[in-house]
Amino acid sequence: MKTVVLVIATAVIAAGCANMAYRPATQEPLSKIVNDGCRNGDTAIITGQVSQAYENTVVLSESTNPSTTLAIDLPGRGSPAATMHRWLGTSKYELTAEKLNQLRAQGTPVTATIECKGAKVPPVAHNIEFANADGTRVAIAY
Repeated sequence: MKTVVLVIATAVIAAGCANMAYRPATQEPLSKIVNDGCRNGDTAIITGQVSQAYENTVVLSESTNPSTTLAIDLPGRGSPAATMHRWLGTSKYELTAEKLNQLRAQGTPVTATIECKGAKVPPVAHNIEFANADGTRVAIAY
């Protein structure tokens, strides 16, 4: 009897772990993330136009409906290394904001891989990709 209970308990635990297994990022429409939100820990790939970019946040809008916007946090801004870079020269975050605002002015769409942090909390970017004028792809990783 103990063996049967042990086998059943092991199967339940294994099934629970399988449910929490790694899930790759999936392509989602920006409007779906804005309207439905996303669950804590989910990752998604979204494409949109840059509405505004700051050193710690980028706001994307849907190209077909510019009033549909999503703010995305850019991680790492508060690290000691980032502070040192600001004192010694232009930081990654300043350069990123500058480049993203250039893309906004050019109307170039960007693709972001985001991690959801739960309801009413902005997702966090893992990377932001865009195409250069020559067609090559560029990624800013976080």
